[in-house]
Amino acid sequence: MNWKSTSRAVSIRALVLLLLLGGPLSCIISRSASPVHDPTRRTINIIDLAIEMYYRMHKKYPDKDLVQCLTGYRDDDGNPGYGYRLEPRGTVCGPWNRTHLLKTKGDPPQFVDSYGREIEYYLFDDMPDEVKDYINASPPGQAPSYYRRDYILRSRGKNGKWDKPRNPKSDDITNMR
Repeated sequence: MNWKSTSRAVSIRALVLLLLLGGPLSCIISRSASPVHDPTRRTINIIDLAIEMYYRMHKKYPDKDLVQCLTGYRDDDGNPGYGYRLEPRGTVCGPWNRTHLLKTKGDPPQFVDSYGREIEYYLFDDMPDEVKDYINASPPGQAPSYYRRDYILRSRGKNGKWDKPRNPKSDDITNMR
């Protein structure tokens, strides 16, 4: 085999390899440049799982001080640092699902999304009617498709406004399945 045929064979192999890997590589590259709402989706998923872990341990959902319930950040709870005790010298509970690593703001602190806005948390029994209307909205004659009876987490998304339910262009992010 001479030099020209060897280099032609190598360049054909390189071209085939580039074509085969080009599609998956472009997906990986475009995925890394995805919109900023993906971190918010991850944050809501982390909090959602932490709430379920808390529920399994305590047989109730966290109260409105969600950050304390999931992280135990205050030091007046029988345990210095993160976590808390239900009784003196008892088992340390939390932080649940590494929620202590999430961004918070305010006093008392609230979890925030990737845009710096508070992630809202509502227990079903304490939800304002506006929120119940939001989660139960459906076209006339159809049963609601976003339906929960325990709690919800929601973020306003990039535009900072609550979009109308069922808006296909909505950037609101929730834990409603």
